[in-house]
Amino acid sequence: MRKLAEKAESLSEASGGAAFLAFFTYAVDQAAGQSAYADALSEAADAAGGEQAVSRVGTELAEALGTLLTRAQDAGAIRTDIGVPELIALLIGSARAAERIGPDVRARALAILLAPGSPEGAARSREPRPPEAIFQ
Repeated sequence: MRKLAEKAESLSEASGGAAFLAFFTYAVDQAAGQSAYADALSEAADAAGGEQAVSRVGTELAEALGTLLTRAQDAGAIRTDIGVPELIALLIGSARAAERIGPDVRARALAILLAPGSPEGAARSREPRPPEAIFQ
């Protein structure tokens, strides 16, 4: 968990959008080989939610994620209606999925998830895709 917190802290000084995307991708790629990363993110989620029994590293990770998120939002790279708890939930879900999917699917899923978007764009209905197209 210390390694994940250190990576987030080191990137928090870099430019907003690029640093955020680099950390998100790094965390998910690391989780592909170790479920401990998703567990570390769960501890950061506890810290972001105000839980008391959280390690110092969990708190540091939550704070560093907050800095990365704010800088990315200020740069216009990430939607402004997402907070640290939602970010951590997305990271945990992506990290858990990364344990089960191959690198090509993981890369495409991250590209979809991290594509710039707005709340208005997310609310628009889209043409449904046939089931066979979803799993290609």
